Amino acid sequence: MLSENGPVVALRRLRPEDLPFVVDQHLQHFPDGFFARLGRAFLTEYYLSYCTDHSSCAVVATDGAEPIGALAGTSDLVGHRRHVISAHGRALTKRAVLALIRNPPLAVSFARTRGMRYLKKLVF
Repeated sequence: MLSENGPVVALRRLRPEDLPFVVDQHLQHFPDGFFARLGRAFLTEYYLSYCTDHSSCAVVATDGAEPIGALAGTSDLVGHRRHVISAHGRALTKRAVLALIRNPPLAVSFARTRGMRYLKKLVF
């Protein structure tokens, strides 16, 4: 949509139907990031956690019809982490384990760089 001053951009809360766009953008812009390397199914579930956590802030920018950008974050990291673990933990774990099984070098990297930290957050 255009106005006399250029494109009109609207912001709205992230919705589940936005997830394919958001995941595509993540994979395009951060292809070598750890979450991207866990794959599309993991990222979809991860971003879904922002749709279901009302303490998070996740917005999509649209040009009136189509999404053109997105932003996700939280000002309550502990609360968001608690929500992710309780509401999406099993699904995320399943998707991550399947991705790590399919990619042994990624599994080794995970164990070396993140394994203990993630385990501590889940157990304590």
